[in-house]
Amino acid sequence: MKIHFAFFCFLVLSLISMVARAERLHPDTLLLRYYEKAAGFIAERELDSAQYYFDRAFATKGAKHSSVYPVLLNEQGTLYIYAGENEKAMAAKKEAMGYLPKVEELETHISVFNDVGIIYRRCNMNDSALHYYNKALDVAVRYGDESWLASLEMNIAVLYYNMNRLVEAEQCLDQVMRYLEQADDPYVEVCTWQVRAMTKADLGKMDEGRASIRKAWSIASSEDGNKEWQMRCIPVLMKFYAADEQKDSVDYFLQKGEELYLELPESSMSSIGFVQAKADIYFRYGRYREALKIFRRLMNDNNTGVVRSNVYSKMAVCCRELGQQEIAFAYMDSARMWTDSLAQENLTAKMAEFGVKYRTQEKELEVMRLRREQLEKDTLWMGIGIVVVVLIAILLIGLLVLLHKRRVTRLKMEQIKREGELNAARKYIEGLESERKRFAKELHDGIANDLLGLQLKMSVAKEQDALEGLEKQVGDMRENVRRISHELMPPEFTHLDLNDILYEYLHTLAKNVESEVVYRATPDMDYRKIPHEVAYEIYRIVQELTSNMLKYSEATKIEVILQETGTDCFELRISDNGKGMPATDFDNRKGIGLRTIKDRSKAIGASIDMISSEKGTAFVLVWRKLKL
Repeated sequence: MKIHFAFFCFLVLSLISMVARAERLHPDTLLLRYYEKAAGFIAERELDSAQYYFDRAFATKGAKHSSVYPVLLNEQGTLYIYAGENEKAMAAKKEAMGYLPKVEELETHISVFNDVGIIYRRCNMNDSALHYYNKALDVAVRYGDESWLASLEMNIAVLYYNMNRLVEAEQCLDQVMRYLEQADDPYVEVCTWQVRAMTKADLGKMDEGRASIRKAWSIASSEDGNKEWQMRCIPVLMKFYAADEQKDSVDYFLQKGEELYLELPESSMSSIGFVQAKADIYFRYGRYREALKIFRRLMNDNNTGVVRSNVYSKMAVCCRELGQQEIAFAYMDSARMWTDSLAQENLTAKMAEFGVKYRTQEKELEVMRLRREQLEKDTLWMGIGIVVVVLIAILLIGLLVLLHKRRVTRLKMEQIKREGELNAARKYIEGLESERKRFAKELHDGIANDLLGLQLKMSVAKEQDALEGLEKQVGDMRENVRRISHELMPPEFTHLDLNDILYEYLHTLAKNVESEVVYRATPDMDYRKIPHEVAYEIYRIVQELTSNMLKYSEATKIEVILQETGTDCFELRISDNGKGMPATDFDNRKGIGLRTIKDRSKAIGASIDMISSEKGTAFVLVWRKLKL
């Protein structure tokens, strides 16, 4: 017993200590803790626990002078909205609105204006609801949060849906979808798909409506969803399945809704919406006694937001079907009375809304004036920006033109340089050919004829036997002189093409040297399409290279291959199996012969490469068909 008493004392002292520490905390810190606790319970829909912390917060000394007080008021109003207590919610939100000029946090402004719009919408004061939604939108645009923008557009879509302005509701929902692409807000997404399903159904787009409510249900049933979101979807699902005459599916979701109803607050809007949908389903399937019971319960609750004239009409039908004719007539009279009252109430509401519009018109005009001034400033700066852009564009165009001219000039200079080098190479080759002709004429007409005379004289000499060897040697010398003179003379391409000329030359060369000389050319090819001027330079290059190979490479075999490698593209390959030649000798043009080869190649627009190794040397000449 003493142990129990001691434990009890310990608990009391602990509580006293906690209270004392709470009293010593700064009021703002303490209020923030209460706010966080209450907001957490609201998110979990534990409204009684949330109200406990609100009561403690508002009872804190100096709470009204704290900067946290407007936030607490706003969240208290949100709790009343979830509880379905619209009057208390409006009072809390209006009080919080008075503190907004002192609140720098824009999200609080958005929340207050949005919730006031929701309350006005539930009270069927649509113009006032739209006014506060627009105020919230203006702040949300400055705040730049896509989640809030999506939520506000969704609320406006609900407003348009309730006013039966379905096209505007559909447009708002499309805008919400665009915002949700940039925001991660599953709750708004569920609500949007649910409202979209109802809108599409009323527009006659049943297939799109079915797809929308299935999407809402899949999100509500996912890991990110919760039971309240599922409850929001169930009335719409039952409506679609009832329209499709799928009673089993209607019964399934009716049972699912009953299970969720036991776990959610009865005053929540999702629970009230399910009860209304259940009554309509019972009414549709002729379960009039059960429907009548629910309708009566809805009429006794002032926070359900039902249209009383419609409910009284359905109640009259239920009583008539149940044989309660007198009660049915009474409900019909009530329906007519509420229809007239509703008209009068709408008229009064419109007069009140007109007053609100009149009071806000001056502010709207002031906003329009400020926007117009801002637009004029923006237009001025835009004009200055356009002028600057145009000037920059002109400078860039001038710079590009200057760079283009410099490039064209550089290309022309390079072309002139290349043409000068080509002309110099041609003049050099023409000089060589002129000298070749002169040497050939001198050899043929001079030395060759002198050797012929000497040979004739020796043939008639008396000492025939002694001069026989000398006569043969002189004859060989004469033949060599004739061959050299023929090689020096330009070949005739009038009746022969390049293939014929090379064949004749290399065939003759093979007879006069010890090395093996092989020539191959692509068969069935028209070599006459190679211009004579090009063929002549190729012939001279072959002469020079084969001569050098015989003199310096100690080759036992020389191979010349002529082939067409593409359309009007030719390749000449001259190779030997002698000792290699250093690449630097060819690149640096050591020797007159190598220089002449490169000049001749340049003159016909050909490229020539040398490949040398211990196994021999190969020259590859590539050119395209052209005329000099």
